Amino acid sequence: MLGWQCLHAFLGFNLKMDCRKIACWEFHFSRVCLSHHNWKAFAYTPWLPERFYFQLIYVVYKWLVTLFHVIYALLTIESAQEFIFVYLTNIGYILFTFYLLWSTISVTSRFIWYLSPCCKKEQPTTFIDLPSKPAGCCGWVHNTLKWYDYIQWLLFTISIDIAFSIVVLYWALIYRSDYPVRHWDISLHLLNGVFAFFEVWITRTPVRLYHFIYIMMVGIAYVSFTGIYYAAGGRGARNTSYIYPVIDYENEPATAAVVSCMVAFVFLPLVQLFFYINYLLREGILYGLVKKGLCKWLKKTYEQDSAVFKRRVV
Repeated sequence: MLGWQCLHAFLGFNLKMDCRKIACWEFHFSRVCLSHHNWKAFAYTPWLPERFYFQLIYVVYKWLVTLFHVIYALLTIESAQEFIFVYLTNIGYILFTFYLLWSTISVTSRFIWYLSPCCKKEQPTTFIDLPSKPAGCCGWVHNTLKWYDYIQWLLFTISIDIAFSIVVLYWALIYRSDYPVRHWDISLHLLNGVFAFFEVWITRTPVRLYHFIYIMMVGIAYVSFTGIYYAAGGRGARNTSYIYPVIDYENEPATAAVVSCMVAFVFLPLVQLFFYINYLLREGILYGLVKKGLCKWLKKTYEQDSAVFKRRVV
């Protein structure tokens, strides 16, 4: 509830009077699509001023995290060999690494183009007049994103959900106390989820509740693959009849089916809900800092967003 209260406070509305109006936009079917009126949400961190030396810290951080994941991704590909795309852990880690690489290149390009002394080009507008009520099915009327932002946002949504899911599912369902904990486990089954969580808070990438559809589609595709893989005679890395012991179609088909359906249709959407709540808390905390005279560089952005929303719900 705190996140919604922060969001209501940010928009300057009465909590009871405007809940329906806010829900009208937040749960409008256009939120399924990848459109947004502020491209800067995908280019800068909101925790630092939009100036060269401050955002340079963010760019350096992005490259350090990306290089760490690239190194481990290459080692994973080398060690897994023909099983690289059989295990969700490997798929999720490579996908998260690809997201980090894509977003880091995008952030760096805009940093050089708009903030570096050698270029310092005029930044595109982030403010477009919006209709007074939801219109259309895609939200393109107020969109300022480029094609590479769509890819970045989609990769962000899918990869952070998978990375965090891998951490929870591995340590809750697969790990046993007699398993040795190696550096592979720390990196592939823990740090990727930690960095995915940080990515939600350090960046200002929006999280949409309706985007659970994307991660659910990925989940359905993977559990379908595990069934086809077993039916085709596929084996695990240790020559087992299953990929993961909790989805053993040969010995415990009912349990495997239930676990697969629960993960795809219940657990993954709940992970998206978890990150959506964190997104609301992030925006609420940022606005609270602005109200207290901190993060002054965000004041203009919040004033614009608030004015936009007020016009939208009139």
